[in-house]
Amino acid sequence: MVGIDFVILSYAKSEKLRNLTQNCIESLYNSENKDSFSFNIFVLESYKGAKPYSFQNTQTLFPEETFGYNKYLNIGYRVTSGDYICFCNNDLIFHKGWATEIFKIVDSHQEIGCFCPIDPWLHKQYVDLQLDQSFIFGYEKMKHFTGWFFLVKRSVLVTTGLFDEKFKFWYCDDDFIQTLKTFEIPNVLVPRSKVSHLGSKTLSTIEDRSKHNALTYKQWIYYDYKWNHNSKIIYWLKYFKFILLSALNRL
Repeated sequence: MVGIDFVILSYAKSEKLRNLTQNCIESLYNSENKDSFSFNIFVLESYKGAKPYSFQNTQTLFPEETFGYNKYLNIGYRVTSGDYICFCNNDLIFHKGWATEIFKIVDSHQEIGCFCPIDPWLHKQYVDLQLDQSFIFGYEKMKHFTGWFFLVKRSVLVTTGLFDEKFKFWYCDDDFIQTLKTFEIPNVLVPRSKVSHLGSKTLSTIEDRSKHNALTYKQWIYYDYKWNHNSKIIYWLKYFKFILLSALNRL
């Protein structure tokens, strides 16, 4: 039997979003043969008002720390102990046999460190992808690397270090892609493994434009600094430009 730890980030501030998370968990729990796989599911719930609610078939945690996507992934990593960890959004539907297909590749290609399933709708849009292959190497965002769900060997994060907590939401996937490339850790898309992504349900609930900008453009400034120019002068110039434009937009 293969044991897999799951870290699922949730923001169940309404019954609709709570059901979204629970549906994700149920589809995961029913997706594989219990004799072949053991799922150890941790839900990190960032809506403190939901406490002490506990999602079925999980260990539901309410971190005291202010939410940050990578920060919560790291909290999840620290409470897991298995050799394989899946990092997940809560807006997913797991198809039957998704893990079986990934572990066919895990068992036969020990050099691969990160594995991503296809989204049946999304990946049909990439007409150049040969989806009849057992796996496809690559690092392109969404095409090869699905930030809403990826499975890594624990040894990968031992090598790379934990996720960069300066990324609060946006560019978390871009940053991890660059990290995998830097450490020359192969990432693959597994076409026969299917997990549907329902879309950015949580981000769409953010009405405050300044908060939205903080999750988007402000994050790009840091990503650009870290991976493109590494110049503090350029970073601070772009950052102060962002502050100025934000102030003008509030007038």
